Amino acid sequence: MVNIVKEKAGERLVHAFVLGVSRYRHLEDGAEPTDPGRDSGLAQLTSAARSASEFAAWVLESVPEERLASLYVNFAQSPDEKLHPDVAARTPDPQNATRAAVIADWRAFYKKCANNRDATAYVYVAGHGVQVGNEGAIVLLEDFGAPDESVFWAALDLPGMNKTLRGSKTASLQFWFVDCCRERADAQDYGAEKLKAAYVGFDEPEGECDAAPIFFATLPRQVAWAHANGVSLFNEGLLKALRRDAANDPDDDGTWHITTGSLVRALDDHVREASGDLGQKVHLAGHLATTAEVVHVFAEPPVAHLKVTLIPTDAYDVATADIDQNDTNVVVNASDWPIERDLPSGIYIIRVNGKSQFPNKTESMWLRPQSKGREVRLT
Repeated sequence: MVNIVKEKAGERLVHAFVLGVSRYRHLEDGAEPTDPGRDSGLAQLTSAARSASEFAAWVLESVPEERLASLYVNFAQSPDEKLHPDVAARTPDPQNATRAAVIADWRAFYKKCANNRDATAYVYVAGHGVQVGNEGAIVLLEDFGAPDESVFWAALDLPGMNKTLRGSKTASLQFWFVDCCRERADAQDYGAEKLKAAYVGFDEPEGECDAAPIFFATLPRQVAWAHANGVSLFNEGLLKALRRDAANDPDDDGTWHITTGSLVRALDDHVREASGDLGQKVHLAGHLATTAEVVHVFAEPPVAHLKVTLIPTDAYDVATADIDQNDTNVVVNASDWPIERDLPSGIYIIRVNGKSQFPNKTESMWLRPQSKGREVRLT
């Protein structure tokens, strides 16, 4: 529908395209049901638009303002679905994610990325999805099932669009997030020709960009799950990973960052754990390079969870602790054992005072998002 940030010129710009479709007007439970919509057997969603808006909010909060040159958003939310407030405040009403609106924004986004070699691009798409053949993912738009149109007239072929954007003159780094199911749609159900109509964008360009990985929410032929009236498991894990869990150890200059490899590991760990017996797993595909390409650079050290326990636990009744970083007290005379604090990642000194009943102990700790805690033995 709109670019919700101020356009900018310069070097190392960032462009983002975000789409979330929960409302489908032509499904059986939609406002304008049609035979193709009914035949799909699909129903309205409650989390796709919200999930997409949460990713857009991360872009707004994490990309430096002077570098964020475009953020195109398209939402079709269900009646009770709330967008992230920071994004909703920038997004004009009425909001929709029809074929016409989405393709218009994609073309504008494509032009921003074209002939802008040093740019970075983010693409996040959420909604009903199907798979044709053994690979890929087709995401359905708000007017899917429109009368007198082919089955996938209002749908996006995301791997196809990835191929048409990743040329040698376009944004050199592109990170695609496809948050949808990938259950197979067979030609015997729809007809082979009708399955070829999903939008793929422009002609495939010459050459290749440096990297354009696609993070699929689930494996081929599998379902992607979500919290009803909340966000998807993929979105939940992605934002936790981008904000903290996927951080690599800092470079020599102290800069913390996330790579393709660290992101897919943290994201898949979360999705596997959150889905439990449902068995959802993240799938990394697209144009892969070394998986060491930088997805995100932190402006400050990411927050990590510090947990300090004592052995023996009898010491909890008397012991206190001070925690220092760079000769500065960050925790003073704490006695709320086990001590738990959210602190910036880095090196800390833990000083435990056993109050004459137990030995005093001083230990250093390298605190990072993946830290599991520190057990101090007063023996």
